[in-house]
Amino acid sequence: MQYFFSEKATCRLTNTALSKNLYEGSCKVTESKSGSETIFSVRMGATEPLMFAGIRGEKSWMTGPDDVVFSDLPNGGIFKWQTFALVVAE
Repeated sequence: MQYFFSEKATCRLTNTALSKNLYEGSCKVTESKSGSETIFSVRMGATEPLMFAGIRGEKSWMTGPDDVVFSDLPNGGIFKWQTFALVVAE
């Protein structure tokens, strides 16, 4: 596994069904590559990191057994799955 970057960012995790912010603040984002897949690890505070895997440029990603829609943005990205949305801004 080759690491591309690990940096601090700002994250907002929202329960979209309840329109409730679950976390908003600093986070650490690590991006690595395994074969053709990109893997993002997002750690918010002292929690276990959320892991997202997929092929860069495609919208269909995974987190555990859940399908994720990933929107790649110039200075961050948005991950949406089940009733959750995670916005990451560099």
